[in-house]
Amino acid sequence: MDDSRGSCPTVAERAASARAAIGELFRTGVELDARWSSRLSLPFPTCWPLEPGQTLVTYAAALRAGSTPTLFEHSDLLGRVVHDPALGLAPSFERLSNGVEATGVTAAQPIAAAEAEQLTALPSLDEAFFAMAGGRSSIELEHAVRARVAFFRKTHGWLYAMAARLHPAFTHWLDTPIGSGPAPDAAGLLRFERATAPSGRAMLVLARGVSFEEFPAHAQPFVDVVRAHIEQRVDGPDERLWLLKVGAHSLSISWDGSDPDVIVMAADDTPDSALSGLADRLA
Repeated sequence: MDDSRGSCPTVAERAASARAAIGELFRTGVELDARWSSRLSLPFPTCWPLEPGQTLVTYAAALRAGSTPTLFEHSDLLGRVVHDPALGLAPSFERLSNGVEATGVTAAQPIAAAEAEQLTALPSLDEAFFAMAGGRSSIELEHAVRARVAFFRKTHGWLYAMAARLHPAFTHWLDTPIGSGPAPDAAGLLRFERATAPSGRAMLVLARGVSFEEFPAHAQPFVDVVRAHIEQRVDGPDERLWLLKVGAHSLSISWDGSDPDVIVMAADDTPDSALSGLADRLA
């Protein structure tokens, strides 16, 4: 699966370069003391189904030795990098946590050499996603994606679980029969409530009473399901704001420390009726 023309790098070469850049971004963006070591997730598509030019996101967390040789303590997600191996765009880093602390325990999983060797004949996730975004999906590619995700889930189940909840449409597809394509109603995976802001504007409440660090876990699934493009992120000490484009409409997802709910509202010149119509389709 080679998209090279002349001396242009292949998707696999671009992906390898992106992975190296991602590792460096995490090393410089997340400070770990000697007890911790970083772990990277597999790349997740930023929305599903895939489209041409689709970006991917890789997450990082940390692991350290636990109370026995086979037990390890792990952190929450510490950061994420958005990247696009197909176009070779510079990866961008976003920190997801302000500190590193143990939030769970995981056990080492024995892996047979044959299990790892079986993956060597399969295309990488970057290559498979690139082909599927270009309309070149196949049973073989779907199998490759599921096989690679299943292997990562077995070896890094704790990290997969934290990242997967941010991508419900994709993980729902992983659980559907192979060859069935995308979920027929990814919107049904999203939960929200309609409300009215003090200003009288319509809004959707995605979650109530969440922390600064928990904001992406509630905002990203909405982005995935409505297939929005994130145009801007603002992360202050007491505020988080994502500005989105959904087709021709502008929306915002926000969180405020004084009223810690995750709220979606129409932005710029987008009328409330557009948000209400979107909510009707998601219901």
